[in-house]
This record gives sequence, C-alpha cells and structure tokens, in this order.
Amino acid sequence: MGERIVEERGGRAGFAALARIALLVVAVVVGGREVRAQGQMSQPGVPSEINVVENYSTGGLVEIVIPNMATGFQEKCLVYMPFDSLHLGPRPVLVVFHPFGQNHMDAYDDTDLVEECRARGWFLISPLGASKKGFSSLTSQANQEFVIEGVVEAFAPWVDYTRIYGIGFSMGAGDAAAYAARHLDPFDPLFAALFLHTGSMDKAYGWQTNPGTQWIHEFWTGGTPSQVPFEYERVSPIKVDSFTGLLLPGTHLGTNLQHVPNKTYIADDDPNFELKQQAYALVQYQAGFPSGDFAYEFDTTDYSALPLAHTWDTLDQGAALDWLAQRQLRLPDSGRLRVDVDDHQYWWFRVKQDQLGAFTDFDWSVDTAANTVSVTGSENLGGVRIPYSLMGFQPGPLTITTGSADGTSDVFIVSGLGAAPTAVLRNGAPAQQGTHFNYNAVADMLLLYGTPASVDWTVTP
Repeated sequence: MGERIVEERGGRAGFAALARIALLVVAVVVGGREVRAQGQMSQPGVPSEINVVENYSTGGLVEIVIPNMATGFQEKCLVYMPFDSLHLGPRPVLVVFHPFGQNHMDAYDDTDLVEECRARGWFLISPLGASKKGFSSLTSQANQEFVIEGVVEAFAPWVDYTRIYGIGFSMGAGDAAAYAARHLDPFDPLFAALFLHTGSMDKAYGWQTNPGTQWIHEFWTGGTPSQVPFEYERVSPIKVDSFTGLLLPGTHLGTNLQHVPNKTYIADDDPNFELKQQAYALVQYQAGFPSGDFAYEFDTTDYSALPLAHTWDTLDQGAALDWLAQRQLRLPDSGRLRVDVDDHQYWWFRVKQDQLGAFTDFDWSVDTAANTVSVTGSENLGGVRIPYSLMGFQPGPLTITTGSADGTSDVFIVSGLGAAPTAVLRNGAPAQQGTHFNYNAVADMLLLYGTPASVDWTVTP
C-alpha cells in the first residue's frame, strides 16, 4: 500500500503558493541575495522574505518568512537544501522541533544538525511553529504543517517520502510526538521515525508543575486543564498523574504512535525532573503496545562541566541521525486509532464523529491481499469512508467487518467502486437496499448502515 500512496502524492491545490519556494530558494542560494515578494499580504502563504543564512558548497541554508498565515500568526522556517552532485536522487528530510523559548534558528545556532544533514545530503526543515512557546498547540501545529507539507511538496522530485524524520528537544520533543500522533493522512508527508530528547509530553502536567507557563497554556487552549481537559489531551501524547507524574491508565493520544519507530533519550544529569518524568512515562506507555520499534537511552555520563545539562549538547546528534537513518516509512495495516478532528483523514479512513470536541476511538485492520477491512470497537464514531480505488484490493468480493462499543450505529462508505456492486451480503444473507445499504451513482459511494452489533459485509464489485 505504501507504493500506492507515493504514486498518488503531488498536485495538491492547497500548496499552490508554496510551490514557488523551490525556485525562490535556488535563486537565493545561487545568487546569494535576499528575495522579497510583492503584495504578500494579498496572497496567503507566499513568502515575504527568503534570506541566506549560509551558502555552502554542498547546498544552501535559508530563512523563509511567511507573514500571511491562516492562523494569524506569522511563520518562519529554516530550510537546508542539498544540491551537490554527491547526493543525487531522492533524499531524506529532517524536521527539527525547537525547545521552549527558542525559535526556528535554534537548529543552526544551538545544534549540529545542519552540519549533520550537510554531511548526509539530507534536507532540513526547522519551523517556528507560530511561537517560541507553542507547546504543541493547534495553532503551532497548523503553522508547522503548512511549512512541512509546503516545503516537501515544493522539492518533491528530490525528496524521499519514505524517509522523513522528526527530532525535537524539550518542548520540541513533545511537539514532534504530538504532531506525529495527529497527522496520519497517508497522502501527506508522514514521519518514518522520531528522536525525542527529554520532552514535555503532558501539557496539563506542565501547567500543574510550572506555574510560570500557565498563562501560555491557557492562551492556546482557552482555559485551565479542569475547564477544557480535551484541549489539553488532544495535544498531549500521554496523561500523567498531576501529583506524582506517573503514567495514568487508559487510552491516550500517543496510541497513534504505535506505527512510528521512535527513540527517547534522557540524560541522568538533566535538572528538569518533571520533563524526565514525562519522557519516561511515554516509554512506559509504549511498552504496553502489542508491537512496535521503540528505543530508550538513559545517559549516565557526567555532564557537570556543562553550564546546564538540559541542553541539546548532552545528545550525540550524529548518532541520533544514524538511528533515524536505519528506519523507513512502513504504513500500518492495523491498530487502535484515536481521532480528535471531525471529517479528517486518518490512515485509510476519513472519519466523521458523532460528537465534536471529544475523541473518537476504534480498532481497525486492512488486508489488501485478503480483501478485508475491519472497523470495530468504535466509540463516538459517526461514519467512516474507505477509498476502495486507492487501496490496491485484489479482484473479487470485499469483506468489511463493523461493530461499535458505545451502542450506536455507524455508517460505512466505500468510495471508488466504479459502479454499483453486483451483490451485497450482510452476515451471509442478501442485504436489503434502502434498509441495509444504498449506492450513490453520482458520488460513486456505497453506504453500509452498521449496527451496534458486529456485522460482516461482503461486497462484490
């Protein structure tokens, strides 16, 4: 299925403005000059400035300024573009998420990551994310998404979509994990792996333990954790006890990271105890997953010579990228999904919720070789759309298993059949059109009306 998705990428109308970035960046790097776009405020998403940071023999490092964002928050990003002849063909991309109080230039000023990407011939993208203190907020993620997707699309012929990596430190590690957990559309860039350095994984716990940041969290979420708990949980990979910092039971947003190989790093000398607690709690949560590629490193090196051990400098950044480089995107074929946005694409499913402002959860599996799809154990699910024509099923009948855990009936839409099905069976018996299913010829959609109980549908194209 992964190859199918790669073929379908490109040509997204939403990034028409950013499609010019590649040519602009090349002009800046080669010409060594600053570009200022005209009329940028009337053209959302168009850069107003592209400033040269460094011009290397191997590529160019530029700062891109985008003032007119849909979020209302100006976005800036740092982009390294390799173009030397030693690194031909599609190259990996490293996305760097900065810590609290820093900005997009942190990757250049405080890390070795630009140099590491230069040595490997990788692209590097370091977004501001709307603010130095974004804390994985929806606004911050919207700006990050625009930059990541726009730059990747702009350089699409030179990007290896199966090797897009994320790395973050402190607040940035929490940003990387939250972003990956909420961005699961296989038609957009997906992280093949993450490297997480001592991250803030529970924003409600951060509000509780760091009073100086409470007003920042409340600004982004619209209230305190007790007033708007969902707004905190939807940007937090895990939940920990507000008093002990220990992992709480239950399903957390981080369940969506089961498919993403990731490594958590913590230095023993790091003085930020609350962040170390949260980072380790994520490790504990992932230990409960049925499978996955997760690693953990607790560094006991003496860092007393450093002015502060809560720093990028405790991490061997070259080794971190070596770890990432061994991973390649593999789309999952099953899992438990946690949805926080209505009418949005998650893996193969476009999900409609029964109730907004709450999570939707369900178990799923797809086997294109066996022509089977399963969506069961659903809570707060209104409906699911399955893109039959894009999934690479084999000729013959398709079996869909449905069922809810909350006592509601869900609607399942199979799109792209090309024509009305020749037969629809419900638990082995002919289904009744109008009662059990309908086919919309104009939209080319087959609607299956599920029940709270488990139903096995057999659809013959």
